[in-house]
Amino acid sequence: MKKTIYFLILTALIAGTAEAQQAAPQGQQNPFGQMAQKEAGAPAGGWELAFKWCKKAAETGAPDAEFDLATMYHKGQGTMQSSTEAFHWYMKAAEQGLADAQVNMAAMYSLGDGTDVNQEEAVKWFRKAADAGSPLGQLNLGDMYAGGQGVKQDKVEALSWYLIASTKGGSHLGLAMQRVLGVQQGMTKEEIAKAENKAKEFKPVQK
Repeated sequence: MKKTIYFLILTALIAGTAEAQQAAPQGQQNPFGQMAQKEAGAPAGGWELAFKWCKKAAETGAPDAEFDLATMYHKGQGTMQSSTEAFHWYMKAAEQGLADAQVNMAAMYSLGDGTDVNQEEAVKWFRKAADAGSPLGQLNLGDMYAGGQGVKQDKVEALSWYLIASTKGGSHLGLAMQRVLGVQQGMTKEEIAKAENKAKEFKPVQK
């Protein structure tokens, strides 16, 4: 069974904060995006009742509810596990601009979880999340450039996205700096400077 990683590879939803993280060892290939997730823990009334009301809210088009419903389908909380349904609801939330959903949908495209493997689509949705300012989107997009998955390998682009993600601080800082140090190996001073300049020029896309 594949486990977390080159860059950020995912095998399952990870409990924790809304953008739960886990450090990734260097050296493996085939990068895959780690997924965002909200706080875990059974709600009052149990998962079945939570699923019922979450689905009602999702069916009204509320993106946060669509994200939560997708996560419940992916983990089999209050319903039968279904990666296909999870992908469907992440797509709905992603199309409304929810960055966490864009990250998770990209991750599922990369692994072929609930859909066919499509690295180009993974890059497309990681980029949307990255452009919106999501550090998970930025880290994962950097990973795709570093590994040449769905896009031509480009260490300058990879480093620039890692540097952008590193400005977020918090739990993402350590992960970003690991990748900064890793990808810089073998790069020239000119390439590093170019990446630093690209990172300085970054401005999140306004919704």
